[in-house]
Amino acid sequence: MVLHEIELEPGNTHGQFSRDMQPVLTINSGDQVKLKTVDVSWGIEQHGPTGSPRKRLKELKMPIDDGPALTGPIAINQAHPGNVLEIRFKKIVPGTWGWTFAGSSYFNKDLLKKWKIKDDALVRWDINSSRTLAKSEDGIEVQTHPFMGTVGMPSNVNGWQSGWLPRATGGNMDCKYMQQGSVLRLPVEVESGLLSFGDGHACQGNGEISGSAIECMMEEVIVEINVRDDIKIDAPQILFEDKIISLGFGKDLDKAIDQAIKGILRVIKKELNISSSLALAYTSTLVDLEITQIVNSIRGVHAVFDKGKMV
Repeated sequence: MVLHEIELEPGNTHGQFSRDMQPVLTINSGDQVKLKTVDVSWGIEQHGPTGSPRKRLKELKMPIDDGPALTGPIAINQAHPGNVLEIRFKKIVPGTWGWTFAGSSYFNKDLLKKWKIKDDALVRWDINSSRTLAKSEDGIEVQTHPFMGTVGMPSNVNGWQSGWLPRATGGNMDCKYMQQGSVLRLPVEVESGLLSFGDGHACQGNGEISGSAIECMMEEVIVEINVRDDIKIDAPQILFEDKIISLGFGKDLDKAIDQAIKGILRVIKKELNISSSLALAYTSTLVDLEITQIVNSIRGVHAVFDKGKMV
């Protein structure tokens, strides 16, 4: 096992996915990577009190930077289309500040009209030295559960692919279970995978309702990356504590639900060695269906099979 490091510098970042991008690092299956990320909006400092302009990592170049700030991509020598990439989050350390925005951004515009929200709101957070608590300037204090909102690879299609959207190969999934200690599985569609990380969150609730969580830089992220050729999935899957989580995405929640349930049915069939109909019966007891995010035009749902419920 080799530990590689990606420096946080302009040439090691991008905002969109593409199968034609040159990697900033090439590793072997089983290696570990240490990296940092700026916040989702490319920021390297906290917002001012009025949300005034702030320092960014770089001047954005289009179209490559037209999206959230991502570190990568990383090429994995043994990753081929049809394989599964397994990313184990060994360490996730957020920065000392974060922010949450709600209002007239393009996130959730239709919902904002329904909710009759007209004003903007910016919440600034301080994160303590142990990185365990975040406190807002209004005095609200929450425990941190940091994770990367965006982890993904390009699909096997031509052209640029938006970094704002989730897809079968990952992307902007915003699933809070991708915390330290978890394992994320993604299907590989392009040679060498081309994996990237970004959109750090110090804490987030399911749904990410306002369009942003506690957005933050990540001071240190260490991942172990393995290529699996002995398992098959067609959508992201997360292993977290006693839970196996299947993610689904779609233009509406019905389509996202359908994908998430299909994925978790395969899991239960394999785990319990039972038929599809029996697996479906057991989902009502063993599976929680949760909304991952409603942030963008592709909705997310995850189905959580909690093996801890079985005694």
